Amino acid sequence: MRDADPEAAFRMLLEAAEAGSAWATEAVARHYHAGTVVAADFDHAADHYYRAICAGSWLATIGYARLLAEHGDADESEAVLEDGVRQDFVPAYFWLARLRYDRSPTRATCREIRSLLDYAAKRGHPDAKQTLGRLMMKGKFGIFAIPRGLRLLFETMLPLPSPPETAPADNPKTQALRAATQE
Repeated sequence: MRDADPEAAFRMLLEAAEAGSAWATEAVARHYHAGTVVAADFDHAADHYYRAICAGSWLATIGYARLLAEHGDADESEAVLEDGVRQDFVPAYFWLARLRYDRSPTRATCREIRSLLDYAAKRGHPDAKQTLGRLMMKGKFGIFAIPRGLRLLFETMLPLPSPPETAPADNPKTQALRAATQE
């Protein structure tokens, strides 16, 4: 339905949000935040993110913090993310590190955010692992961290496809071609 009639799908989300669904409330906030289906509206997005957070959606804290940062309220955004860190919400560690780095991409900031990225990466946050690897590769943590940065980046890459189960010489097509050329 979302693809066939996005407006109707949004109305259904809005009804579910009004009925108290944290997930639907966060989804409505994302639509107002991004301006998809409805016009972008900071006040509506902020209101719905806040309601979703109050209803128990930790994911909404990330959207709310990003909304605040995009609108120039980095201090409040940081406060929202710090609350998530205090509650041990792993994505908040990554987004707090990213917010701080985006505000000041210096070596001093990298040293400050390293513990946040390390914590999130060790707990499986893929963007934290990739960001940590990229910063290490750039030498932001010193020259001796570059090899570890390479390893982290390789770990975050998609796995390479497995080789075919049959060797090329055993492949039926290869055998048929070989037989035809030997006749």
